[in-house]
Amino acid sequence: MLREMLSERELEELEKFLERVKEMNKEIPIVVEGKHDESALRNLGFSGEIIKINTGVSMVSLADSLSSLYSEVILLLDWDERGERNAKRLSELLIEHGVNPHLEIREELKRRVYHIRTVESLII
Repeated sequence: MLREMLSERELEELEKFLERVKEMNKEIPIVVEGKHDESALRNLGFSGEIIKINTGVSMVSLADSLSSLYSEVILLLDWDERGERNAKRLSELLIEHGVNPHLEIREELKRRVYHIRTVESLII
């Protein structure tokens, strides 16, 4: 649990950061790896659209589909080795399709919660 891993100040800053991302999510969908990631975000109070990539669809097809619906998404894949590969590949495809993947949010979250490696571990 992050509450034990972070200082009071770090926890406060993380909560403020997550509030800003929740506000963005009201307008911009978040792309995650799977159902556990979605569940963790819902438990944190995210109410906007959340799209899972682990549905058996190729990255190319996913990028095609997302580009037909959105001009921007928040790419929030895990920051373990597999997540890094998937984030790099999907972000490249999205950019090629004219979609802004908002990678800066993922990078900021990684920096703030360096103690964990997955979205589903975001339990405060």
